[in-house]
Amino acid sequence: MARKISRDAAAAFFVGTNFKRSNTKVVLDRDYGHVRMYLHGNLIAERGIHTHGVKLRLAGWNTPTTRGRLNAILADDYRDQHFHQKDFTPHVDDIEVSDTQWVYFWGNDQWGFDWDKPVPLAQMLESSK
Repeated sequence: MARKISRDAAAAFFVGTNFKRSNTKVVLDRDYGHVRMYLHGNLIAERGIHTHGVKLRLAGWNTPTTRGRLNAILADDYRDQHFHQKDFTPHVDDIEVSDTQWVYFWGNDQWGFDWDKPVPLAQMLESSK
C-alpha cells in the first residue's frame, strides 16, 4: 500500500498538475510538454503530456521512499511492474537495474531501457537468464 504522499504525487503526475508536499514535487512544464516528479530535488519520473509512456529512475537513491514514489506511479497504470530490492540491488520485476539508469514503461507488460524499443516482459526475463 503506497503512502498518501506517494498516491497524491502520482495522481498529480498523471493529471499534469503542479504538486508540492514535503520532499516531493511534481512540475508541469507546458513549454516543453513534460510532467516531472522530483524527490529531494532529484528528477525521478518524467512523461510527455500527450504520451502514454513514462520514464522512471531511482536517481542514485535505491531507498524505500524513492521506490515508493515510483511504484505509486506504476500502480496507477502499469500494475504488473514494480521496483523492489533484492540482495541490496534494485530490480524491476526480476530484472536487475542500475540505480541511475532510466527505465521506460509503456504498459501492457512492455518496458525497457530504450524509449524507442519497448520489449515484452517475457522477452526481458528470457534474455536476463
